[in-house]
Amino acid sequence: MIPQGLRPIVALITMVIGLLVIVNHWIGLIESDVDILTSHAVGVIGVFSGLNMMSSGNKDEQENRPRYLEDTQTKF
Repeated sequence: MIPQGLRPIVALITMVIGLLVIVNHWIGLIESDVDILTSHAVGVIGVFSGLNMMSSGNKDEQENRPRYLEDTQTKF
């Protein structure tokens, strides 16, 4: 699990790497024999993963709350 404070940083890094994978096809930062469909698919997955990490902050806060069960066995 990623700590709550590092989540936005990791999400931004993931999105930037996804965009670099897409842009690498035209700029040629790293020479590779990967076709355009594969590089764009991996890049889009990276961007969407970063967006998912950015938007999932509220869900974790709800899970950290304690769950109280009603005590139905106690009779006064």
